[in-house]
Amino acid sequence: MTNANNKLGNNPTITGPNEIQINYGSAFNALDGIAASDPKDGDLALAITVSGDTVNTRKPGTYKIGYLVANQACVTAQHGTTVRVGRCDNK
Repeated sequence: MTNANNKLGNNPTITGPNEIQINYGSAFNALDGIAASDPKDGDLALAITVSGDTVNTRKPGTYKIGYLVANQACVTAQHGTTVRVGRCDNK
């Protein structure tokens, strides 16, 4: 989701999966597969902030993670990912 108030065409975007399925006990990094950029400022990956649930890969369940980035013009973009951690018996 990008802030629609920017009329200069300098809108950042965040790309990444909408849903991730991971195995019980596996490693997880919330920024793996997430990228952010805009036409003027280029790569904004280092400006991404992560919010939402802390994913515990030893606790099966569904977790929601939010991503936010702003460019130099303070125009923002958001993205959300659902992370599903499987049970230890993989069911």
